[in-house]
Amino acid sequence: MLKGKKNNYFIIGQERWDYAAIKYRRHRIAERLADLPETNQVYWIAPYQTTWKKALNFNRHINVRKLDNGIIQLELPEYKGMIGQAGILPIRKLMQRFFTTGTNNYIWYTYPAFWKLAAPSQDEVVYDCSDLWGSSNWSAEGEEPLWKKNAYLKLIRFAEQKIAQRSDHLFATSETLGSHLSALAGRPAEVIENGVDLEGYNAPRQAAKEAADIPEPRLVFSGGIKKKIDLKLVRGTAERFPGASVVMIGPVADERDSDVAALQAMNNVHFLGEKSSASIPDYLQYMDVGLMPYKDIDYNKAVSPLKLFEYLAAGLGTVGHGVPTTKGHQQPGVYVHCESYEAFFEQIEAMLAQAETPELIEQRKQVAGQHGWAEKIDYIISAVHGE
Repeated sequence: MLKGKKNNYFIIGQERWDYAAIKYRRHRIAERLADLPETNQVYWIAPYQTTWKKALNFNRHINVRKLDNGIIQLELPEYKGMIGQAGILPIRKLMQRFFTTGTNNYIWYTYPAFWKLAAPSQDEVVYDCSDLWGSSNWSAEGEEPLWKKNAYLKLIRFAEQKIAQRSDHLFATSETLGSHLSALAGRPAEVIENGVDLEGYNAPRQAAKEAADIPEPRLVFSGGIKKKIDLKLVRGTAERFPGASVVMIGPVADERDSDVAALQAMNNVHFLGEKSSASIPDYLQYMDVGLMPYKDIDYNKAVSPLKLFEYLAAGLGTVGHGVPTTKGHQQPGVYVHCESYEAFFEQIEAMLAQAETPELIEQRKQVAGQHGWAEKIDYIISAVHGE
């Protein structure tokens, strides 16, 4: 890119900026880019579902909103993946008013949509992949016919291949995703795992009375309560440890889910609802063991869970299932990944017995300390800028 020019960054996200309280990697990248002196503007591009007619009248239905952090959110009309993934409209031409000749333009994909936004040879293109978007597992579940689900997944895979082949920089959050991107692009992708906001966990904690009032010991799950979470395993945990409290922190994607209803009916399961990322350390300070109960499906086999390093930064011994990308972080008394329900229960029992061991608490925090967000984000940005 040309030296001396300011930079515009177009971050393609999956949703509107504030659709959930959880701050993901893409949010942190966007905020860091907005703070750079050489940045002119950061745009957060978010698809929103609308009618086919409005989606075809694309340019008339772009919603523009300036966020409190100075980032400009561009909500683009979408119809069941047809606009963003299929590439049936000249998106760049329709959005030309947001591009200027006096700036360098970076198209930063974190979700495989709007692949026609990047102009050939004009833009620097980044693809930072954190999910196996084309997986046929939990993301395709729902009431729609199978042929519709498969057609949508095929569009996602098509768009992702276009983006990977066009990108100047490829990043992935796990080795599995790195191999996936390399196969699509025909060249290596750099693996940078997700991290943790160390400053937030090292700062003085605030009281969280609703957590403190829950009977001890406390086993915690923190994150979005979605179909990719093995709620049957959570229920089995509550049944196996009737004298413990299972604490669920995070938004529930589907309150009608029968597995959610079964958990809500249990006396030792406590749903605390959605909390901001900044407040999670305040809640984790009251917990004893961190849980990562994921379903054993292809989608989960590729993820780098945000909560692993958050639990460890809070000093919690952690037990995982269904996320084999985390095996490299296993240490006795710190983190263990399990291949079966029974092993999961056994390791919870072992972690409970060691929950307050000072040496292990320090060891857990040391592991988390190697994965701070600040260093990871700065490294990615420096790599993109060739520094």
